[in-house]
Parts: sequence; structure tokens; C-alpha cells
Amino acid sequence: MLRSITATALFALSLTTAAQADPTAAYLNTRIQQAAENLCAPLLSSRPSSLVYKKWFADCVADSNAKITAMVTADKRGTLASN
Repeated sequence: MLRSITATALFALSLTTAAQADPTAAYLNTRIQQAAENLCAPLLSSRPSSLVYKKWFADCVADSNAKITAMVTADKRGTLASN
């Protein structure tokens, strides 16, 4: 779990760099969505047909997407680096 969180944080920071190179919001949102889905993929790999696991996956993706977006937004404002 710690490895996933660390990987997500590093990916969010790399997204900030990518966002500065290409400021298109749609591109950034797509990359964040991909990161969230990759982070939550283990939920589907154990029981891909279970409705409970699909709901957990959807909730995980939504939560991860929001957290990564907040991290990227904080870093763009410079608040992440100062904390």
C-alpha cells in the first residue's frame, strides 16, 4: 500500500511537469484518470465480475482522481513544495 501511495505521489509530480509542458486540461485529466485506474486495478484483478468489487473500484478511482488532482493543483500553486 505504501508503495502504491509513493508511486502515485511521484506520478502526480511528473504530471505537474507534463502539465507545464502541455497546459491542456484535457490531457492532464486523462493522465490523472489513467493513474487512478492503475492505482485501483488490484481491486478488479481479484474478482472482476463481482458487483461489490466494481463499486469499490469505481469509488477508489473517483477518490484517487480527486486526491491526485488536488496534489497537482497544490503543486502548481507552490503550496506542496512549501509544506
